[in-house]
Amino acid sequence: MGAIRFINCRLWVVVFLGFCLANFFPNFTTEIQGEGTGDYPPPNEGDWVIVNDTRVSNENIVLEGNLKVLENATLTLENVIIQINSTSNDIHGIYVDEGGTLNVHNSNITNLSGPYIFTVDGNMTLESSMVSNMMYGIDIEYGHVFIANSTIFNNNQYNLYGLKINGSPILFNNYIHSNHRGVVINYGGAPLLINNTITSNKYGVISVAFGFATLIGNNISNNTLGGITTELGYFEFHNNVIASNGGFGILSDHASINATNNTIYNNERWGIFSWGAPLFLENNTFVKDDEYNGEGDVLLEWDVLIKVFDQNNESVENVELTIYNDLGDIAWNGTTIGNVRTLVLREYEMVNGSAPTQHSPYRISATKKSFTNTTIVDVKENRIILVVIEIEEQKQVEEYEFPLWGLVVVAGIWLFVFIILIAGIAVTIKNKKT
Repeated sequence: MGAIRFINCRLWVVVFLGFCLANFFPNFTTEIQGEGTGDYPPPNEGDWVIVNDTRVSNENIVLEGNLKVLENATLTLENVIIQINSTSNDIHGIYVDEGGTLNVHNSNITNLSGPYIFTVDGNMTLESSMVSNMMYGIDIEYGHVFIANSTIFNNNQYNLYGLKINGSPILFNNYIHSNHRGVVINYGGAPLLINNTITSNKYGVISVAFGFATLIGNNISNNTLGGITTELGYFEFHNNVIASNGGFGILSDHASINATNNTIYNNERWGIFSWGAPLFLENNTFVKDDEYNGEGDVLLEWDVLIKVFDQNNESVENVELTIYNDLGDIAWNGTTIGNVRTLVLREYEMVNGSAPTQHSPYRISATKKSFTNTTIVDVKENRIILVVIEIEEQKQVEEYEFPLWGLVVVAGIWLFVFIILIAGIAVTIKNKKT
């Protein structure tokens, strides 16, 4: 019995000491290790290369090299912190090859020192995670990419972006902030952006060329140099809030826009400014709490090339042009360069909730010396305008060129006359002597 009591006493002491160590001396407890399968754990130095399907959870990883997910391999990260240790001389990054897949859930990807590269040529799912302090931003090519409920931020130091899109990813309910450019749609990218907050960047969304984006329910606000800038392509904007941006709310450079049910207000310049492409607008709101857009709600302009000819279809150069809009105001005045002039003319504008003010049709007055003509044209697309001035034909005096052979004949005749004259004088003198 005494032995049993001694064992029980020791057991209670062990339990008590364990309780004290666990609660009062937490540094003495054993640290929970991460879990992983496949190509896990990563190396202490050099690249972490994923060749086999790999799953990692509850881990804090410092990478001293690149993370490479190769073709046909899948890396899944759950509740993982990855810190990439780059230097200016040795920049590391995350690379997902074509055919490879990276799945990131409830994780944090950032740098330890220096920026890093993040390129996705394959597939990626990024959910409920944070990505920050990249060198350029997440560069998305043409794989299957879904990004949701994530924060992408602090990619401002190299004048680039949070996300650059070449393919057709889906971005849902993300917070994209503190980048130079929040989202860049690059050369034919066709993303779907739903319910994202894109704020406090220099530019919110930029499409470089031939984008085909659809934006639904996003909040694009407080970007210091512009909300949305589009170049060529076609864009759908529905149920977005585009507000309080420096520059334009939406700036279209030859990009077609279909915009419905958006709230666009308090942008520094125009709410929507479109140059050289049609606008399809319905049920948009351009004011909130008495805050209008700085220059106006909507402005639509077109490219015009004016060429001047005479009645014989010959170019007439250095022609004085005066162009009047439909309001009777002078829209432009100047001289052609040669026989042409390129201009940008307004079709209509809307200011502070008013109905559209039409600037077209235009009256073009062309003058060359005492000759003039007026042409009336409707400007509702990019177009070439031909202006004809009937100039009186001026007769020109033809100069007659005496032929060389004629000069020779005349010279010969005068020489013959001279010889006869000398001979006659000589004969006369001789007769007098005799």
